[in-house]
Amino acid sequence: MSALVAVVVRTLVLAGLSWLTSLLDTMSTGAWLRTALVWLAVGVLVGVLAALQTQDFSADLDRDVLISDLTSLTPFIAGLVVVPAALGGLLGRILWESRTR
Repeated sequence: MSALVAVVVRTLVLAGLSWLTSLLDTMSTGAWLRTALVWLAVGVLVGVLAALQTQDFSADLDRDVLISDLTSLTPFIAGLVVVPAALGGLLGRILWESRTR
């Protein structure tokens, strides 16, 4: 259970960072969709790693548990990363447009 707690804590930290960095990146470039897609890739990668971490990266992975984790945990973690990034990016885009007018 401690591996799952570590995954949740790391995901929440990553979600906070994704919001802040997407806000700052979009405020400087105005390209919020590109920023959201980058964070989507990061979220999927972290989700896959989290599914592996719940089995402690052991050599003898339980196939059924891994497939279950990949289909449920990975989209959940990706969503926790992408939604704040997209919202931060949209806010950054609004601020970028108001600054360039």
